[in-house]
Amino acid sequence: MPGASSGHVVAGGNGNGNQTNHLKYVTKIVIDKNGTLFICDRDNKRVQRWFKDDNHGQTIIANIPCWGLAMDNQETLYISDLEKHQVTKWLGDQIVAGGNGHGQALSQLGEPVDIFIDRNQSVFIADFSNDLVVDQLGTVYVVDSINHRIIRWLKGSKYGSAIIGGHGIGSGIAQLAYPEDLQFDKQGNLYVVDLNNNRVQMFTIDKSSCAKGMCK
Repeated sequence: MPGASSGHVVAGGNGNGNQTNHLKYVTKIVIDKNGTLFICDRDNKRVQRWFKDDNHGQTIIANIPCWGLAMDNQETLYISDLEKHQVTKWLGDQIVAGGNGHGQALSQLGEPVDIFIDRNQSVFIADFSNDLVVDQLGTVYVVDSINHRIIRWLKGSKYGSAIIGGHGIGSGIAQLAYPEDLQFDKQGNLYVVDLNNNRVQMFTIDKSSCAKGMCK
């Protein structure tokens, strides 16, 4: 709140450990309408549920190297699994993306690190990525850092396509080297932070797919 000078611990705060009142390397939280916390407790390889005002959590998913969590408007929980290279729903462990081994095929994931669910329950996944953006048409742009490319997923499409890079690591004008971030300007030009090449590149793409509602 404005003017707040200190926080209030609502989960953990008891040092590193694997007991029910411990957390170790939290990477993501989501909160349901009742104030219940769902926590990706990564180094303990578990997802914890902490009811409001409780002093301990409950393990709802064990033995999972989770990184990302998301919750849709039906309060279904989505979890990214870094070792199985997949995103699943809880309850039931239904696979919603990946699960076909590590790789760069459009049916595979590398290391899914973040998840976003829109109001239509479309699932957006940052696959070993530092950033993703969704434009006003529902088109998703993802930094696929490990594969040195930018992927575009059109709304309703089952497959993405590489619009920048994808030609191996390198410093050529059509190549990237561990891209880290992306952003659009008001004209719809795409700027990419090309980390290992120590440069920012600008690309002209389809002007109808500007990010974040910035096109005019």
